[in-house]
Amino acid sequence: MRINPLIYGAMGEGYCVVASNGGAAENPSWYSNLLAQSDVRFQVGRNHFKGNWRVLAGEERRKMWDLMVNLFPPYGGYQAATEREIPIIKLEPKELIDSIQQ
Repeated sequence: MRINPLIYGAMGEGYCVVASNGGAAENPSWYSNLLAQSDVRFQVGRNHFKGNWRVLAGEERRKMWDLMVNLFPPYGGYQAATEREIPIIKLEPKELIDSIQQ
C-alpha cells in the first residue's frame, strides 16, 4: 500500500481531492490505482475511514473545482497547462476504522 498526502476540501459528509499531477498530460498513478478499486481507505486528520469514492461531473464538479482552486490557487495553473480535465474525486466515508493499513 502506498500513502499519498493530498490537499482536500470538505463536501457535505465527504471530502474531495484533485488528481492534478501538477498539470501533467496524464493523471497521477494513485488515480489509476483508485479506478481499479471499488472502495477506498483514507485518513483525514487523525481519523481513518473506509468508504466509497466517485468522480465528480457537471455542475457539482464545477462548484467543487472553484472551492479547490480557492484552497490551492496553483490548481488553476495546472488546468491551464494540460488538455485533460483534471478529475475531482469525492471520498465518501462509510465506516470509521483503526488504521488505513490493511
